[in-house]
Amino acid sequence: MIRLFSLALLALLPLQATRKLEPGSSAPPLRLERWLKGEPASPGKGVPVVLDLFAPWNEQCVASQPYLSELAREFAPQGVRVVGLTGPDDRTTLEKAQAFALEHAATLDYTLAWDKGVGTRGPYLEGRRALPCTFVIDAQGTIVWVGNPMFAVEPVARMLAGTWDRARDPAALEADERELAALYGLGVVDPAGALGKLAALEARRPRLVALTQPLRFELELGAGRLEAASTTGRALVERALRVRDAGALRQVAERLVDPARPLAQPDLALARLAGERAVELTAARDYRPLESLARVHHALGETARAVELLTQAIQVAPPLAKTNLLETLAELEKP
Repeated sequence: MIRLFSLALLALLPLQATRKLEPGSSAPPLRLERWLKGEPASPGKGVPVVLDLFAPWNEQCVASQPYLSELAREFAPQGVRVVGLTGPDDRTTLEKAQAFALEHAATLDYTLAWDKGVGTRGPYLEGRRALPCTFVIDAQGTIVWVGNPMFAVEPVARMLAGTWDRARDPAALEADERELAALYGLGVVDPAGALGKLAALEARRPRLVALTQPLRFELELGAGRLEAASTTGRALVERALRVRDAGALRQVAERLVDPARPLAQPDLALARLAGERAVELTAARDYRPLESLARVHHALGETARAVELLTQAIQVAPPLAKTNLLETLAELEKP
């Protein structure tokens, strides 16, 4: 789910009545204090710009960034520039944003910028109350789409091809976004039926494979199509490695050894591969991949290694996570 703004950021946004930006609006200029990473890029300067407004503390924002990196690499030859914009709020300081840019320097293949107060976020977020929020802007500085960054590849590709209708296509894409979300719910009760509906969506939106593929993996597992799920899972891992998405790798490993949803014959080799690569990408500094990999080793019967990994996870976990990890450790150590 998309998280709401912090209360402090809401308080900072301008109170005067201004027009909500929609497809067809002219993109306001960027009023920045500084660039945090990458080459400067601004709307209306003769190149298309994808502007993503995010907060470093927002999990949905961080989860969407591998999608933006992939988009930036794919469309760089056609002149598209991606800019991630953040700024001060009750949980974000310039120092924290700079540390975020440094920590993610190897995985974010696009520019990061720091707002001057709410000089940029104010006009762009007027009438909008959730992050992340992404604006696709053409070379002339006109907004062609506003929405979830994970779906931005579709309007960017069609804008460049000259086939994007900004009056009609945003609503159609939003409808498919809602359908994709609904299929997760349907998959709980009827995974085979959801697979059929997903196939139609995949045919209609082939560029959204990065979003539809994880759902296909889940539905194939739920329908008992384990061989197909292993094939889909390996494709998921290959993509996650290509875009350096540790979160996606962790999710594959977690699902295959989830004790709440046990599988008759889980692909533990795939789970181990995904878990190990997730730990490598995070340099063992994130407790979540370590915990997932510990569960994989436990499923493999390698209890000593599982305990070792979970102990590492406890050492790097924030205080609120330690209690659950200690309970898991006690569970793994049971004879």
